[in-house]
Formats: sequence, structure tokens, C-alpha cells
Amino acid sequence: MTYALYILLPAKAIEKWGSLIVIGLGMLLGGLVFPIAIQAWKYKLPLTGGNLLALFGLVFIGTLFAYTIFLKGTAMVGAVKGSLLASVEPVTSVILTVLIMGDRFFAIDVVGMILIVLAVIIISLKNLVALTKEKIQR
Repeated sequence: MTYALYILLPAKAIEKWGSLIVIGLGMLLGGLVFPIAIQAWKYKLPLTGGNLLALFGLVFIGTLFAYTIFLKGTAMVGAVKGSLLASVEPVTSVILTVLIMGDRFFAIDVVGMILIVLAVIIISLKNLVALTKEKIQR
């Protein structure tokens, strides 16, 4: 459910203000609230060049860039298709972890992947039915 909200909630805001403003404000809010929630001042991070480079990569490439591209793509193809395409990511992550890292693959992993895909399909079918009814009424 939260995954569906993650995709669907910002859609109207993005239409009104654009994806960069919505992403920027969302990340700013998260950046202000999250450190307080986890009490970030209790952790000591050595400020080495490697740590700063890793932090930069996580923030700008792994989060800001990835989320911007995701929302731009979702705006182009629609929330339903975007969520269907994005549902492949956790499945791909598990498979690549097994292949590259030599991690074990358990039955519960398969069950989780199936549940993820089924949830997205169910949401998509509900939206498809609603859109079809709306088109018929017009």
C-alpha cells in the first residue's frame, strides 16, 4: 500500500509545480525530520575523503537523481505503468544479489517477489477498470 502511495500521491503536485520542486521539497522535509527522528547527533562519522564521496554518491546519484528520473518516467507513462515497471526493481535486486554477491535464494524470496508483482497488478487492474468505466460514461 505504501508503495502505491509513493507513486500516486505526488502525481497532482508534480502536474502543478513540476517534479524538481516536489522532489526538492520532499527531500528537504525528509532531510530535516529524519535526522531528528533517529537522533543523528549520536553517531560519529569520520569525515574522510572516501566517506564524503560515498555520502555524495548516496545523496545525489542513489537518491536525488534516481527519484527524479523515476518520477519523470512515471509522469511520462502514467502511474499504473510506472508502478508496474518499478515493481521489477526489487525482483532484479534479489536476482543480482544472488548472481553477483553469491547470496542464498530462499523460498520466502520467491514468495515476496510474487506478492510484490501481484499487489501492483491488482492495483493496476482496479485503476484500469475505473478508467474503462470513466471512458464508457463519456
